[in-house]
Order: sequence, then structure tokens, then C-alpha cells
Amino acid sequence: MRLTSALLFSGLLLCGQEKCRVAGQVVNSVTNEPVRKSRVTLTRTTAPGGAAASVITDSGGRFAFPDLDAGGYTILTQRDDFEYQEYPRGGRTPQGGSFALAPGDEKRDIVIRLVPLGTVSGRIVDEDGDPIRQVQVNLMAYQFNNGRRQLVPRSSGMTNDLGEYRLFEVRHGRYYLKANKQMMGGFGPGPGVDESYASSFHPGSADVTGASLLEIAAGQQMRGVDFTLHRLHVATLRGRVVNPVGGPSVSLSLSSITEGWGSSSGINDPDGKFEIHGVSPGSYVLTAQAFTDEKKYSARFPIQVGPADIDGIEMHLLPPMELTGHVRIEGKSEVQPQLLVFNLESKSLSSSPFVTVKQDGSLRFKDLEPDVYYIGPFNLQSLYLKSVRLGDADVTDTGIDLTRGSAEGELTLLLSANIGQVEGTVENDNSEPVVDAMVTLMPLTSRRILPGRGVAVTDSKGHFSFGGIDPGRYRLFAWDQIDEDGSVYDRDFVQPFESMGQAVDVQESGKESVHLKLIHNPAAE
Repeated sequence: MRLTSALLFSGLLLCGQEKCRVAGQVVNSVTNEPVRKSRVTLTRTTAPGGAAASVITDSGGRFAFPDLDAGGYTILTQRDDFEYQEYPRGGRTPQGGSFALAPGDEKRDIVIRLVPLGTVSGRIVDEDGDPIRQVQVNLMAYQFNNGRRQLVPRSSGMTNDLGEYRLFEVRHGRYYLKANKQMMGGFGPGPGVDESYASSFHPGSADVTGASLLEIAAGQQMRGVDFTLHRLHVATLRGRVVNPVGGPSVSLSLSSITEGWGSSSGINDPDGKFEIHGVSPGSYVLTAQAFTDEKKYSARFPIQVGPADIDGIEMHLLPPMELTGHVRIEGKSEVQPQLLVFNLESKSLSSSPFVTVKQDGSLRFKDLEPDVYYIGPFNLQSLYLKSVRLGDADVTDTGIDLTRGSAEGELTLLLSANIGQVEGTVENDNSEPVVDAMVTLMPLTSRRILPGRGVAVTDSKGHFSFGGIDPGRYRLFAWDQIDEDGSVYDRDFVQPFESMGQAVDVQESGKESVHLKLIHNPAAE
């Protein structure tokens, strides 16, 4: 019997059937207490389709995956009121990240630290101390889109009948709080609303320059962030939309640039006349559209609204436009043009077209609306975008202006194979290599970081590398815990850590090496 059992066990080993086991614990990164009822999902990275299994942590925050096949895996952990966490952290970057299990391996010491989310709450009243209901409250932060700094909402809520609001699941970070009681009247000839409440940044500023910066730590419950809103006169906007083809109904929308809301209606007046009532002071974009012959005619009109009415707005609908051009590649490269993908990005449009370059290097963007566009390299392989020209003009940083209805000249996109590289190591205060540190590149020139090229994660020896970097001057930082939403490219955010970063000049085809000290981000502690 013993011989039979031994032979059977040996046969299993020979057939590669020895199973693996993964186990660990989920804890609160702030309190180190176990986090029960977390969903832990294990995904196999080396199997087609990435077969996944999920378990729920017990009262001690423990989880286990027995009877696993050998291979590569990643773990995703989720729980209400916490940020989701991937293990290993390298899985959050385009370079990827996983851990490997050989036949019979047992990995029992995994500790996943979930970062708790916070809340912000308060009350909004008028000058007499009476509550104001249905006030929109936005928690706002700066982020970088296409290399441009923008203040965008991160969390929103409305006040109840007591004037109370509560924003929950707030990630640690630096925010501005804004309250807005938007009382939009209707489109058309009828009378609008005469008064509304002025939008206000906390504690009582009309714009962000006078606002208080709220620094919210992980899991913090910030209470008593109150506002007093003051009444003001609201404006009526009057104008007309000129439709060159006539006939179809025109739709008109007004969108707030800073608040993120919009209101729209149709214009059925034969002369295209419109009125918009009850518009609070602020920055807006008027958009008009009409469809005919399967084409969309459109117009955009940025407008700054104050307390006075605005008359005489005139918008001319323009037909869809095209941009044609070609791609040039300098330097030695084996990249085929048809593998390159570009898109157009703009401040006001929510989506932009993607195009693939043809084999002869030509490309064409179709059905474009009036706006200012920037070339967005979506897939450049091992190249970088050196310049963008429209006719004889360099529009790399200024953008392609189609607001007048046409493009003057063809596009020339110059790509270069002479990319730079940066590598290095990260150590802690004890001069020990740091695993899973997040290293970021901040451009100190006008160059922007493409998605996936500005973040690297250190390996088991504390080593990191960046490939495919545009030549230019950068500063590198190594973070223990940090948001990946663009705050690391905010000079105001990184200013307190300047001395812990390191500047580097990346030359064409150059390779630089740096040594970084780990930064403990106080907002995450």
C-alpha cells in the first residue's frame, strides 16, 4: 500500500499537478486593523482570458486561495469606503506587474493595505441664516489634461431641506470646495429668473484664488465646512443662430466651464432667435447644432456672463471639417507607419476621433466641429512627437484652431526615434532599496508626459526605468503613497518635496541614471 501511494504521488509530480496556495490579510493602512468583508480577486496573467477567482475576507481580514496552478497572478482588493488596491503595485502601470508561482509554491505572507476614504460635510445658509436646499457642492482638484492644468470636480452632492450636505468616499488629497445654486430659467421668449445665489468657494470667495485649500488625509471625517451664499442678479442671454442650410430645427445648449453642468433646448424660431434666462455670473460655452443631409452643422461661442444681460449674440453654424496630413519619422526606426494611432483632444469636446496612419504615412481626421485641437499620440511605439505643423505654422503647443471653419494648410507630424531613457534606484532613510515605490517624471519644460510614460514602479532591488522619454528637462520623485490622477505633475503639490526630487536633462538618444530617496506623502498617512 505504501509503495502504491508513493508511486501515485510521484506520478502526480511528474504530471505537473502539484498545486500552489496564496494567502494573506487585508488591513486598514491608517489603523492597521483588519478589514473584513473585502472582496479579493485573483487573476491569472499567464492564462488566456485571465481566469479569476474571488473570496471575501473573514472577520480577521484574512483570505486564501488554495489549489492554484503554477503561473503569474495579480490581486485586486475592493471594499466600500476604501480605495481599491492592486497587488503587486506594479500592476497599476502600463509596464504591468504580477507575482509568479512555481509548482508547489505557498505564498502566505501577503499583506494588502487598503487606504480608507474620507468625508466632507457642512451646511449652507443665506444671509439670514436660513438653509438653502438643492445647492450643488463640488469638491474640486487640479488635474493635468494634455499638459494643461484644469480644476475639475472630484466629488459632488446636493444640500437637503436643512441645507446640509455630505460628500463621501473622498480620496486623500488637496481640494477646493465650491457651492453653486444654479437657477436656470427656460429657453424662449418668456421671462426668466431675476435673482439667484452667487457661486462661492469656501470660505467665501468668488474665485479659486481666494479659496481655502482643504488637505484631507486618508480616512478623515471633515465636518463643519459651512457656506453663506449671497443673492445676486442673474442675466438673460439673447441672440440668434445663423443656419446656412435652413430648414432643420437647431438645438442650443449652455454649459458651465467651471461647474460641469449644462442645459439645452430646441430653437424653432424661423430667424433662429433665442433667449436664455436666469444665468448666474460665470464662464460658459454656448453650443448650437443642426443635422441635415446626414451632416452635423455646429457652432461654439465662449461667453463670460456678469450681472448684466447680454444681447446681440450671433452664432454661425459651420459644416463638418477635415484635417489631412502626413507623418515623418527621423532617425533609425523599424516602426511601420500603419501601427501609429493619433487622436485629437480639445478642452470642450468630450470625445475625439482616433485615426490610424496609412502605409504611405498619410492620415485624415474627418467630421470635426469648430474648436481648438491638440494632437494626442495614442500609440507611438518607440517614437516621440517632436513637432506639429499646420502649413508653415508650428502648432505643437498652441493647438490647431478650427473655430473659423477651416484649416489653413496640411498637418505635418514629425516623429523621432531618438528617444531618451532614465533609470535609477530608490532607497529609504536607512539606505535600503525600496520595493513598489512609485517614481514619477515631472516635465520642467513645455513637453507633456504621455500616458504610461511618466510613471514607473521599482522592482525587488529598488530599480526603475523609463523608456521612450521625450528629450527635455525633468524632475524625478519617488513616492511611497501617491495619487496617479495628475497631482504629481502639479508644481504647487510637489513644491514642498522639491529638495527630495532630482532634476535630469534627457538628451536625444541619451541615457541618464539617478538615485532617489523615498518620499512619504503626508496626505496618505
